[in-house]
Amino acid sequence: MKRLNKGGITVRRDGYRTIMDDMGADLIQSIRKNVAAGLEPRIVFDNLDFKILANVILQNHRNSDMHWIAHFLTFDRVSSKNLDDSKPQVVDAKDFELIEYLLNKDELQKLRSDFIVLVARVLKEFFSFMEALGESVIPKHISHRYFGFFSYLMLTIMPTYSFLFPPSLCVVP
Repeated sequence: MKRLNKGGITVRRDGYRTIMDDMGADLIQSIRKNVAAGLEPRIVFDNLDFKILANVILQNHRNSDMHWIAHFLTFDRVSSKNLDDSKPQVVDAKDFELIEYLLNKDELQKLRSDFIVLVARVLKEFFSFMEALGESVIPKHISHRYFGFFSYLMLTIMPTYSFLFPPSLCVVP
């Protein structure tokens, strides 16, 4: 573990806590600001349960049953207050009209156009000769109907600790 730590692959617990404390320095102010703006906070939990089986069981080397949980706080960008969650929208799956959710011809053409822009951006990043194309050929922004609505960044807040979750495996944005 010490060699991995020196190589920057893992972080010791005290280093992890320092990083998390630095990232969450204005955590309470961020939460208050978003709640005051009318955004709904949502706490998300995700668990991972697995077993590690030992071929040879010794006193210090046994089967392990691991239960990890990761959690974070986020704010929904789209309000869900008006959505009814007391019953399913379609009771029987056979009554579900798939045609209502499939893309029409114009939407498919827009999707194709957006993918062309995205692939061109990737090619431009990896092939220097494509830098000459510039933004006149490869747009920096793909227009969409929610342009102003989603103009602010998504805020995700992870706590400075994770319950039963090894710090070396925490993924920090």
